[in-house]
Amino acid sequence: MTKENVYDQQINPLVAEIIEICKTHKIAFVASFCLDKETDFHCTSAMTTEDFEPSDALKSCVKVLFPESKMFQVTKKNADGTIEVAMICD
Repeated sequence: MTKENVYDQQINPLVAEIIEICKTHKIAFVASFCLDKETDFHCTSAMTTEDFEPSDALKSCVKVLFPESKMFQVTKKNADGTIEVAMICD
């Protein structure tokens, strides 16, 4: 089983729960998982917009993790199997 499979099957459902709890209670967070060091493949979830009232340190985490990145793809797999994708530009 690959790290990506482990993430998809075991970690992603937990992260989806965390995201929903954080949305409900406006809790800022950053979580990043390295699934392939060679290709620098990460799955990162972050809620650092101002409506979540993140600290400056937390807001900077995404920029530290991905210093050259200007765009992020956000993918959400819903309980019914549908997938939502959003692009976020910095």
